[in-house]
Amino acid sequence: MRSVLRQIIPSMFHRRLLLLGGVSIVLMGLLAGQTAKLTTGEEHDKRQAALKAHLENATYTPTSRGKIYDRKGRPLAEDRPGWDVQVSFALLSGNWAYDQAEMAARRTMSRQAWRSLTLEQRAEQTWRFIEPYLVKIETLKVTLAELGGVQIEQIEDRQREVVRWVQTMGANATAANRRNKYKILTEDQAKNLSWAEVDVPVREEYQPHSVLYDVTPETVTWIEQFIAKAKQEDEAFQAQVKQARVNGQPAPEDTREYDVWLEVSPVRVRKRVYYWESRTFEFDRSTLPTPLAKSEPLLVTVDGIGRHIIGTLRPIHKGDPHWDRYPFTRDADDPEAPDVVDLAGYRPNDLIGRFGIERSMESVLRGSRGQRVLHLDTGEETIQRPIAGENVHLTIDIQLQMRIQAIMSQDPAIGLMRSQPWHKSGYPSEKKPQTPKPGDALNGAAIVLDIDNSEIVAAVSVPGLSINDLENRSVEVFGDFENLPTMFRPVGYRYEPGSTNKPLVLAAGITDGIIGPDEIIDCSQGHLWEDSPTTFRDWIFRPPHYTKFGELTGVEAIKVSSNVYFGRVAQKFGQSLGYQRMAEWFSLFGFGRLSGSGLNEEVRGALPPVGSKVSERQAAYMAIGEGAMSATPMQVANAHATLARGGLYIPPTFIQDRSRIGAQRQTSQLHLSPAARDRALRGMEASANTRGTSGLDRGTTYWIGFEDGSHDRVFNVEGVKVMAKSGTADAPPFRRVFDGGEEKPDGTIAKAGEYNRNGAIIREGYHGWVVALVQPEGEPRPTHAIAVVVEYAGSGGRVAGPIVNQIIRAMAVEGYLGEEALRAMLPQTDSPEGTDGAAG
Repeated sequence: MRSVLRQIIPSMFHRRLLLLGGVSIVLMGLLAGQTAKLTTGEEHDKRQAALKAHLENATYTPTSRGKIYDRKGRPLAEDRPGWDVQVSFALLSGNWAYDQAEMAARRTMSRQAWRSLTLEQRAEQTWRFIEPYLVKIETLKVTLAELGGVQIEQIEDRQREVVRWVQTMGANATAANRRNKYKILTEDQAKNLSWAEVDVPVREEYQPHSVLYDVTPETVTWIEQFIAKAKQEDEAFQAQVKQARVNGQPAPEDTREYDVWLEVSPVRVRKRVYYWESRTFEFDRSTLPTPLAKSEPLLVTVDGIGRHIIGTLRPIHKGDPHWDRYPFTRDADDPEAPDVVDLAGYRPNDLIGRFGIERSMESVLRGSRGQRVLHLDTGEETIQRPIAGENVHLTIDIQLQMRIQAIMSQDPAIGLMRSQPWHKSGYPSEKKPQTPKPGDALNGAAIVLDIDNSEIVAAVSVPGLSINDLENRSVEVFGDFENLPTMFRPVGYRYEPGSTNKPLVLAAGITDGIIGPDEIIDCSQGHLWEDSPTTFRDWIFRPPHYTKFGELTGVEAIKVSSNVYFGRVAQKFGQSLGYQRMAEWFSLFGFGRLSGSGLNEEVRGALPPVGSKVSERQAAYMAIGEGAMSATPMQVANAHATLARGGLYIPPTFIQDRSRIGAQRQTSQLHLSPAARDRALRGMEASANTRGTSGLDRGTTYWIGFEDGSHDRVFNVEGVKVMAKSGTADAPPFRRVFDGGEEKPDGTIAKAGEYNRNGAIIREGYHGWVVALVQPEGEPRPTHAIAVVVEYAGSGGRVAGPIVNQIIRAMAVEGYLGEEALRAMLPQTDSPEGTDGAAG
């Protein structure tokens, strides 16, 4: 090759010239490629974006969250500008006092002398000067409490809460850093790790923290005056110290009075205000059951009105569904990050819905930030104004909600959610040791539903939840696994519905032709299965008398709540259409599936899976609301509303249709026969209104009897027809949960709050139910469905019946049940608007 080249180009000079030319061409090609890379393609785009970022200065202006209204247009939640007072973490933790004392000690000696001291000697000198600074901190807290109109204990509680929270975060970060180092170090190296080598300071140690919230502008003015004095005083003192050093003189004594105020700052914030957090009104006790009735009204303060439904906010954290919204949580080196700024995205510490409507409607309520971009190359400004979030309109009536929460208060002065002697928790021969004792507080739920449109007008969970609970008792509240105050029971807790199922079973059986509308079934045996007289029996078939019902129609069976009758209906289903048909009917009524009510807390309940085999025993127990099924109070109320509508199923909702997102609610038609609806409702009407002649034919929700032999009607509101069904469901025992850290039988470690199948029984007995349909005088059909359940409380009619009666009275006062019912209520109650309490 070399000889050939010499033959073609004999001159060495020309050969070298050719070589240089080739190298030049290669170099020029490389330069051209690099130039193309820098001016086109992905690399070019990255460089242009980086250049643009350097030439643009973007600032963001906050948005405001959408408002939440009740069904009558009352504002429930709204963003409002306000002021918080923040204090440095150094001051809250006490480090500020130590740092100031150390500087005071250093000023008393030369730098060389200070450096010559050991750490122990420096600490000893520091502690000599610390007392005045500790006094300043205490004086500051007293002044802040006076300016903020709070007790100093609130300031100190907040101080402890912040210090504990930040220290916990620091400990977690340090532990994580230690674990990471263990992975890369040898065993010997890991053993010798010092605390200083793994300690990780967290950002919150260098940030101020709020100790006063929503203070007045006057308070801010006072604080700013103190801060101005502190700055003026500090500048003068630092000048004196500097001059003393120049002159070679000892540093002057620290005589500053306001220097602690340099650690304080008022901060402009946008506050979420919940107008109905607390209200006070007069509660009429004259219509309570006789042992509880009082002629004088009771002044009641209701806290956390609708809190479970409305929800609250909390700072966003990693793992939230909205965490990946760019650009505010993006990694600057992330190649997937889009170029367009998502102004509806989230920055660290942005607030997000914690639960309730605030959580489920987050994407609607949240607005978009504004943006102001200064183009440094041209001096021009581009302004994009913030967009407020959209408003959400709920179906609940907050004032009716307030009244029902008062009715279901655990206050002994009202007493409906306290165990009473007439509740008769269990049967004498089956007394269970962990049933409530007289005076014990009871838990439960209530829901009121508009039958025409399945809008939920009120929904109450007991125990309740308030903002004060969340802010000041969060550890206690979230750690209460026995009463579950954070659980929203109307949609989030599954109960055995008990005998409230019976009108639905009768309607299903008549519609399917399993039984005739007035077919008589012989219940004189007293129990369902021949060889098992104590397994499935009527509630009156118990020792010592073993009383029995005779032959019953469906209407009579609902009135007296015969278990045997509906066990026979279940058997007829199995003989004709199969036992699984029972589960299919309950699914049609809305059990065992989500309705899309608008709350993420909603649960399905339980039914045998579609297509699975259902046994005779399962079907019989489902017919009386026990065994292989469970339901939420919302599902029970809506199933009876579906019955009242003649079989038209409408999904229940907390959100008015104009505010709902996604597809509109889809209705379905069960095609109940007119006779089925008629007999089921007639049975419920008989249950609430039949006094009977012997006790065996009395409606189970007609009256309650007391120890002295007297009686009260359960429902006694004039101008309103009530159709009701009680339920006394034999509930599984409520057992103590794991505290966390215990070893389970399978060898795994239990989490805190996890169910313990072998835990000690805390409560047992019967869930007391009443579901009622109310029909104001002059209306052609019922207008509202009410469901109440009280946990482990006893007989449904005796426990839940009086609560439903008081709810009907509250509805009458609020104008839901017609003019005649309202006229009957007004002389005995306060004005419908009540008296405002402290709104949070």
